[in-house]
Amino acid sequence: MEIKFRKYQGTGNDFVIIDNRDGSYGRLNTEQVAFLCNRKLGIGADGMMMLEEAEGFDFRMVYYNADGKEGSMCGNGGRCLVQFAYDLGISKVKYLFIHLFVCSQIHIFIYFYVGLPESLTRIRGIYI
Repeated sequence: MEIKFRKYQGTGNDFVIIDNRDGSYGRLNTEQVAFLCNRKLGIGADGMMMLEEAEGFDFRMVYYNADGKEGSMCGNGGRCLVQFAYDLGISKVKYLFIHLFVCSQIHIFIYFYVGLPESLTRIRGIYI
């Protein structure tokens, strides 16, 4: 499977980020995400995020921890995802996005960013 990604770094945390607005990647399984985040065998990252469509919002954030499990919100990850959205052409002064996290309870996080994050490093790549 070919996975197009970009890698961003914000304040010391790095993330593999995938544009999944068309749903072509579905949900990667735990093993796939853990492999991508593995610093010795994969791309290497503190976590992985997918940017997806979300009705009523600019986008949805799907966040995975480096162990491959879906996780709760990461502030630095949110900053990187906003920059990623901007780099994809989602150009706004204000961004409104949602992150749903389901564990023993359902957690709904709604975030509002004004302007673009600073101090980010971006790397483009394709993982095959």
